[in-house]
Amino acid sequence: MQNHLQATGVQREPVAHGTALFPLAMYEITSYTWMEERIWCHWHEEMEILVVTRGQAQMHIADRTYTISEGNIVIVPPNCIHSATEAEGEPFCFFALVFSLSFLDSSRSDTLRQSYLSPFLEGELIFPEILSGQAAWQQEVRSRLWDIRDLFLSKKPGFELLVKSRLYEIWFHLSQHPTSSPDAAAPAARQRMNQIRPILSYLNEHYHRPITLQELSETFHMSQGYLCRFFHSMTKMSVTEYLNHYRISVSTELLSDSDLEIGEIAGLTGFNNISYFNKIFRRYMHTTPSEFRKQLRHSTDT
Repeated sequence: MQNHLQATGVQREPVAHGTALFPLAMYEITSYTWMEERIWCHWHEEMEILVVTRGQAQMHIADRTYTISEGNIVIVPPNCIHSATEAEGEPFCFFALVFSLSFLDSSRSDTLRQSYLSPFLEGELIFPEILSGQAAWQQEVRSRLWDIRDLFLSKKPGFELLVKSRLYEIWFHLSQHPTSSPDAAAPAARQRMNQIRPILSYLNEHYHRPITLQELSETFHMSQGYLCRFFHSMTKMSVTEYLNHYRISVSTELLSDSDLEIGEIAGLTGFNNISYFNKIFRRYMHTTPSEFRKQLRHSTDT
């Protein structure tokens, strides 16, 4: 998850968060005020905890939407689609901790696993997705998250030990204040997540060619009407909007990393003509492909 993630399509994030020996990473994001989509729809196997440091946004987790603002804490479960949107021109900044739950696990079945980790993985222990940061225990959670941020920035010898200890403290507070009971709708919510992910993966794989609703309907055995409603409920956008966003995100990579002609990039990213590509690119990036490439090269040269 880097700053350009805001312009990345809905996908399983391919980035490795941390390393195999230390599967935890911290990211600090200053989002682009000229974009509505501040965290693009994506998911990853790791858990994510996010702290809003400036501004506000609408946070979308699966089919749920929350208004979040400075000081709020967001907890995104593993494998859960999430995104954030905010009106153009408004600030929204945050830092995020992304970690594998294996980081908290041990090599054998001990009390920590049996009492605090397995119940979470099995859906018996459910953490609130949004913390206002007002309650005393939530302030403790936020303080520990800031500690982890500062430890990552300093990277003093042994910081990994302190990071893990702070994360255990956070897990302690969360496990002491779960939601009142497992949601009866949780199995249905998991099923919806399992339904949407293959559709998104299919779109990611075939974005370079025309994709029709009929094709999706037949491939995933859904009526076109249900598919449209379901897709929007999970991603907060239509199939066409998603494809346009995703294609533009790929085109920005090509404009940045290659010397291909703009017309060729348009064709490679699924646009049938350069005029339409220019129109959609300007809609989402607020500049033309030529100006975008020029600005990138200027910033690299200076």
